[in-house]
Order: sequence, then C-alpha cells, then structure tokens
Amino acid sequence: MYHPNPTPSPWSVQDSRRVYGIHRWGRGLFRINEKGEVAVSWDESDGRRIEVSLIDILEKAHQESIHAPLLIRFPKILQERLQVLNEGFAEAIEDLDYGNVYRGVFPVKVNQQHQVVRDIAEFGKRWHHGFEVGSKAELVAALGYLEDPESFLICNGYKDRAFVRLTLLARAAGHRVIPVVERPRELKVILEEADKLGIEPEVGMRVRLSTVGKGYWVESSGEQSLFGLSVVQIYEAVEFLRRENRLDCLKLLHFHQGSQLPDIQSIRESVTEAVHVYAGLVREGAPMGILNLGGGLAVDYDGSRTSETYSRNYEVDEYCHAIVDIVKRVTDEADVPAPVLMTESGRATAAHYSLLALNILDVNTPEHPAYPDLEIEDGWNENVSALAEMADSLDEDSSLLAIYHDATFRRDAIHQAFALGQVSLRERAATDQFFWHLLTLLRQRIAEANDVPDALREIEDRMADIYYGNFSVFQSLPDNWAIEQQFPVMPLHRLHEEPTRHALIADLTCDCDGKLDCFLGKKKSRRLPVHELREGEDYYFGVFLVGAYQETLSDMHNLFGDTHAISIDVVDDRVEMSRHVPADSVGEVLSFVEFDPARLVERVETVAQERAKEGRIAQETIEQFVADYRSAIEGYTYFDHTS
Repeated sequence: MYHPNPTPSPWSVQDSRRVYGIHRWGRGLFRINEKGEVAVSWDESDGRRIEVSLIDILEKAHQESIHAPLLIRFPKILQERLQVLNEGFAEAIEDLDYGNVYRGVFPVKVNQQHQVVRDIAEFGKRWHHGFEVGSKAELVAALGYLEDPESFLICNGYKDRAFVRLTLLARAAGHRVIPVVERPRELKVILEEADKLGIEPEVGMRVRLSTVGKGYWVESSGEQSLFGLSVVQIYEAVEFLRRENRLDCLKLLHFHQGSQLPDIQSIRESVTEAVHVYAGLVREGAPMGILNLGGGLAVDYDGSRTSETYSRNYEVDEYCHAIVDIVKRVTDEADVPAPVLMTESGRATAAHYSLLALNILDVNTPEHPAYPDLEIEDGWNENVSALAEMADSLDEDSSLLAIYHDATFRRDAIHQAFALGQVSLRERAATDQFFWHLLTLLRQRIAEANDVPDALREIEDRMADIYYGNFSVFQSLPDNWAIEQQFPVMPLHRLHEEPTRHALIADLTCDCDGKLDCFLGKKKSRRLPVHELREGEDYYFGVFLVGAYQETLSDMHNLFGDTHAISIDVVDDRVEMSRHVPADSVGEVLSFVEFDPARLVERVETVAQERAKEGRIAQETIEQFVADYRSAIEGYTYFDHTS
C-alpha cells in the first residue's frame, strides 16, 4: 500500500501480520516477533515451544560463510507434521470406535532428498509410518532406511521385472512391501516372478474411480485417469486370480484423486465410492485388509481456508474424521471387517519443512521526478507539452480517470511517432518523464480517495518497483513458473516499519518468466508491499512452504545450481546448524550438462598462452585471467558478495 504522506502513520507488527497474512498460512509455525522479524517455532519432546528468528539464522550462517540464497530446513517441523497426521487419525479412530488402525506412507517423489527420507524413517517409527515409491531408484532409497517391520512400503508406478523381483525379495527379507498393479499385464508379471523365487506375494490394485476430484490435478482422477484399472479390469483381475487359485494374495485397494484437494466434499465422495469397491472385493472372496486412500491432503498456501486451488476448506482433524466415518459406515453396512486405513500424504507432511531465504540486490523504479530545467523545445510534438501541462494543472476538481486516459493516449501517440522516426530521442525521453511524473501524482490522489474506479487500479501495477532477488525461480521454485503455484512471500525483517513501496521480485535469469508477481496476503495481488532499500544494508525475503516437490523438480535455467541448504535445530537453547549441503559450484553445474571443468581450464589456458606467444597479451595478464577463470569454476553460481 502506497502512502505519499511524508509523515508516516503509526505502524505495528500487527499491521504487518494483516498485510502478509502470516497468521493465516503460518499455522503457528511461522509468526512475526516483537522485533519485527519472522520467527519459526516448534514443540520439543519435553513440551517446550522453541522459537528462532530467521534473521538470527541468516546471521549465523553468514558467520560460517554460508550466504543467501539459502534453503533452510527444519527437521522438527517435519516431525510435527507427521505427528499431526498420525494423531489426527488415532483420535478419529478412537472417537468413532473404528475397528482397525491407520498406517501412513510418505510418497518419496514429494521430496527425495536424503535427509527427508532418513528423517521420515526415523521419526515415523513411532507411528509405523512408511513410504510410497514410484520407481526403482525410490525403492532402493526407501529400503536403505526403512527398518521398522510394521511400516509399509507401497510400490506404485510401472514396474519392470527387476523392480518386481526386488519388491518380492524385500518382502522375503522381512519388509512389508506391496506392489500395486497399475495395468492388467503387471499382475501376471508379479505372479510369474513370485513363482520363480518361491515367494508368496501380497498384491494391491489401483482403481480408477468415476468420481472426479477438484483442483489443479483433477486429470489424475476419474475414469480417464492415466493410471490404474477400471472397475471392469478389477473384476477381470479377480476372476483371473480365482482361476489361478491365487485370490488370497490380493490384500490392498488403492485409489488416488490427485494432489492438493481443496474441497472436503470431493474427498468424501471419492472415499465413499472407493470403500464400496473395497467391500465388493471382500464379498468376491479376496482377503484384502488394507484400503489405501492415496494423497490429496491439501496445504492452505494462502490461508484463506476456502476451496480455492491453493487453499483448503477443512482441517486435518476434519479430514481424518470424515475418512474414518465413511469407511466405518460402509463396511459396517456391508458386514465386512474394517480395513487398515492408509494415506499417501506427502505435500501436507513436507511443505512447511523448508523455506527459501533470498537477499535483494537492487531495485529499478519507474518513477521520474520532473526536472525544473527541462524546457519544451520549439517544433516538438504537441503531445509532449500537453503531458507537462497535465501534471502542472492537476487539482482537486480534476477527473482522475479522464486525465489518465488522455495521458495514456498522448504517450502512446508519441511512441508511435518515435517508431516512425517523427520525433527525436530527447522528445521521447521527455514524454516518458512527464508521463511517469503524472502517474506518481495520480497514485498519490488515488491513495487518498475513497471511491476509485477499477480502471485506475492498474496504475499501482504500472508504477511497481522491480526488486532484483538473488535466486532463480526455475531452480528453487519450479512450480511457480510451470503451473503458477503460489507460495507465501514476505520480508523477513523490518516488519515493525510500514512498507511504503510495491514491487514484483525478479530473479537472476533475465527471463521474462523469472519473477514472482502473484502474492498471497490480505488479498491476492500482483505486487507485494515492501520497504525501501537502505544503502549498505541487506534486505531479506522468505518464500515459505517449499518443502514439497520444489527441491527435485528444479531446472538449471541459465545454469544456476542448487543453493546452499542447512538444517536448523536448537540444542541447550543454542541455535545449531547441521547437515550443511554446499551449493553447486559452477564446475559441478557444467558437468551436469556434459562439460568437463578440467578440460575447460586446459582449453582456455592453451588459447591464452598461444596469444601470449604472439606478443598480443602480457604474460601477467594471461596468468591472472586463467586464475580467475579457475576460481569462477570453483565458485558459486549465484551473486556472490564475497567475490
């Protein structure tokens, strides 16, 4: 919000909370402290509530020569989200007197980082929380850390024979591994490999429901879904197993309605259909025992608690109670035993676990002051002088909308004339100066007005600053670019000060898509309220809730690599950084695209020395060039304040 009054109005931390909406999307994990800094908090096992300023974390990292952009991870938040989910189902099961248990599995594709897999396995032992995998590589990773014999390992995705054999041998080795049939042919492959190995398999089937989910990922649900079996194919598979006398191996039914389901009603509808299919399989003679309800538990990214795409109109406890209630009611009516309930909740488990901290490098503002010594020259286009007069004659009785339309028309006319070579560069520059000065005055009047026409609202967007952030959207926030995923973004400090500017945030890629220009706060906006930059001071932003998908979907646009990453804990009331994962060097990133860094240095040095022999360049310059080239290969891909 722009306030031209030179005497700033009183501003408090509470005002910043309302502007950035942190009290809605922060879920008690993130808040603004009384110093005007964003703090993160979590519960320790002894009941203490820990709170740490993100600015303190950045300062500590800086002391260790770890600079922004920086991915900050919070393992204790990962543990807390697991607890919320598992205890939510436990309470629902107890409240509704459900006749079985809940066993969650974390889909590895949501965040395949080593420490996430390790922490899920370690933290999840308490609730026998397992994994869901969709590839051989994910299966190998999960098997390396899954020690609890009661935790499930669900194998989705297309499976070749090597994949199938590994699942069967893992089962024989004591793991609760269940391959899920995604297409009819897979069932025969599983049985053939099981016979070769002499291992009795446990098999699941994925059903394509007729119920269609809501949200961005609706195409992964319904009868036209790319994955799973139709009800007809399920029935045919049951008949095949019956003929082969192998119906006893069918233990699990799985369905998936899509990621980030914002509406509880669509969840209720899909669960209802699925449990009827499950009950039908039991009546057909399959032993069953497990109902895997897939993913979909949404994250309220904007804090609106609505059925909009990046929100949700329910809480975790309502989600758990709804599922348990529906499954109990249908199985009771069908007189079949209550199954083990399973979900593949990944986004809701991992999203809050990490955030991206970035620093602002520079600002570009469209505002141009009116230079008092600029005179309109004879022969200039009349539209130039008209724009200057508009700014001088703006008064209380002026029609702001009419002036804005007239000014825009005259500016566009000058631009067209310039493209035809009919006005000079000086005329064009004067035109833009007068136009932007007039917009500045109009914006001041709009801020003071009570009733503003919608057509004038675009002035705020046109007048927005561009804040240049030290990061890459494509590397750190690929979903923002690819599917317009919206993440909470806000300054990490100075929140006891009024933000007097509006800005979009551009990254370092020089790509038109490399920007953040949709922000979640009191209301969605294309511009973010920000503070003016101060000479010699860092200004930090945080992009929150990025723990799901962003780390493994990244794209090395412009060859920007992974940022530094650190994990944060508190030990004896001291903030401790652990598991520092260094950022990719230039050489490492180049090797990903098949360059050989050592060979590059050799080639550059050879060419440089040849030129030195020709007497064109001093040997000292050559040596300095090669040294700096070698240093660049070893250096950070992002803006480096230490260079």
